[in-house]
Amino acid sequence: MYEFVGKLMGLAMRSGNLLELDLPSVIWKPLVLTKPTMEDLKGIDLICFKILERLSAFDKPGEHASNFEETQLEFTCVRSDQKLVRLVKDGHRKKVTWENRKLYMKLLLKERLNEFRTQCAAIRRGLASVVPASVFTLFTHSELEIA
Repeated sequence: MYEFVGKLMGLAMRSGNLLELDLPSVIWKPLVLTKPTMEDLKGIDLICFKILERLSAFDKPGEHASNFEETQLEFTCVRSDQKLVRLVKDGHRKKVTWENRKLYMKLLLKERLNEFRTQCAAIRRGLASVVPASVFTLFTHSELEIA
């Protein structure tokens, strides 16, 4: 199905017809071989973004372990398809602490930014069957969205 979406996108590009797809940047960026960032996470999960933002705030000068209240966070996350994913073995039993918060942040961000990689690869294959793949890198993700 995703390959078909890519083909539709390619046909729209070739014919100059606008195909209005309201997709987040976390989908568009991999199509032009650009890595999504934490900022792109806002487009799919604002709560997850806020959690990462708050945990990142503890890296600023003047912040230390005594300011870090024990959270109820575990080494798990809920993906867009509502599937619970364990970020580490037995992640549902491992609490996020001051000492392991950076590992949690790294794993959470990696999981959320890469959860659509299979679908993006299929869209890209479909798109490449209509438009040469070498053309993709000439666009930014924003330009591809309106092309």
